[in-house]
Amino acid sequence: MYRPICILFSILGVACNSDDHSHTDDSGTPGNGDCVVLEDSHWTMNGSVFGMSMDADLTVSADGCSFSFSNWNMNMDVPDGGFIEDDVVTLTGSGNRNWGECEGTATDTEMAGQCSDGATFTMTKD
Repeated sequence: MYRPICILFSILGVACNSDDHSHTDDSGTPGNGDCVVLEDSHWTMNGSVFGMSMDADLTVSADGCSFSFSNWNMNMDVPDGGFIEDDVVTLTGSGNRNWGECEGTATDTEMAGQCSDGATFTMTKD
């Protein structure tokens, strides 16, 4: 399902690929000009969605608009990663929580938002 921002992108001549959430310009080349690009690093996570401070490594994909987490310090229900459209971040992953229902805003060093059940999250680059 296309998000409303993809409709705007198509009007501006930029295509959204709804399958992998990457973005391409008119030539089909992936680009990061339409999303906040996070920094690869160790990140600290807080908020009611986690229940305590946690941390993991964040790696940005080649398209610059999606990311993954690895090396969590705890073995719990945590997001796999996420994607960003403009400055809107949506987490991904499954488990006891549908992480795809967690959305917020992002800068290059911080993400913050809430999930559909009202649980909040803050993620900050160390």
